[in-house]
Amino acid sequence: MNPNCLSLALSFPLLLTGLAAQTVQASLEALQPLVAKATSGAGQTSQSSVPAGPLGPSGSVGASPSTEIIAVGAWNSTVGDSAVILNLSQVIFVSAGSTGSASVGPFEFRVSLGASSPTNARIELSRVDFLTGGVGATTMSVDLNDDGQYEIANLATSIPGSSGSSFPGSSSSSFAFSRPLGAAPHQFRVRISSQAAAPGASNCSLRIRVLPDTGITTTPTAVDCSPNADVQFTGFPVFSNSGYVLRAIVPYFSRPAVMVVGLAQQPILLPQIGPVPCLLVPRPDVLLPVLPSQVVTLNIPLPPSVRPVTLQGQLVYLEAQGQLSVSDAWAVSAQ
Repeated sequence: MNPNCLSLALSFPLLLTGLAAQTVQASLEALQPLVAKATSGAGQTSQSSVPAGPLGPSGSVGASPSTEIIAVGAWNSTVGDSAVILNLSQVIFVSAGSTGSASVGPFEFRVSLGASSPTNARIELSRVDFLTGGVGATTMSVDLNDDGQYEIANLATSIPGSSGSSFPGSSSSSFAFSRPLGAAPHQFRVRISSQAAAPGASNCSLRIRVLPDTGITTTPTAVDCSPNADVQFTGFPVFSNSGYVLRAIVPYFSRPAVMVVGLAQQPILLPQIGPVPCLLVPRPDVLLPVLPSQVVTLNIPLPPSVRPVTLQGQLVYLEAQGQLSVSDAWAVSAQ
């Protein structure tokens, strides 16, 4: 790797236009009709369904013969460069004193994930339940390989690491695995089913997050710098060119700031403001001004040709007293 070439690339983003942008895709398919059904204590039944097949980015199916009985299933998805997020949820409710029933599913979804060029992704499944009354927990199974064999019989109880919540009647659990993505989609299945034959309510949701898993790690190099709470400095990996994004946000009522990015550390101790002095850590290879009311984003492609490399990032800004202060800093290592 030539450090000068990388420094030029950071300084002049137009030099990077020849790199093809990575894109990710996600889709949901119903493997059987999605059915919601509810029956009142008087025997009045309401039922609706969505046919099996590909699903749009968002949708729902619901049944409610009266305000005392509700059954709803829903899904939605968003696709971004830093994450793909899919949400699956089911809500059932039987009011106190009612002899009705409600059911949603079983819903069986196939999740398909792909990318315009080979990349690695981390897939996180996070489930949250809210239960009241005599309603049993929603059943949620996961087939990791889309082969009809559900390796996870019930995400809520069979995965180590389940933990309670501070909300009464609620619980949560999570599971994560990594997969390569490419033109041939990676697929897995999720089956969800909720039923209530007694008064109570169940609100169950599953969030699926697909994140870049491209060999990038971050390490704090300066912390607890007591920055102006209104000034924000963040960073996160993205799928595009296996890269990383640094973002600075300065509200209109704040003072100017400068994003500092370097290929090495060159610590400078700033004059102390408050109880703790802080270091400006990065060598100032790239300086990007951030004026009030601005959001400045630096997209840094990190393809294999420039790896291994470590970048240093920090925000320095002007205090009301005319002195300089800094945000927390971190090193971004791409192997």
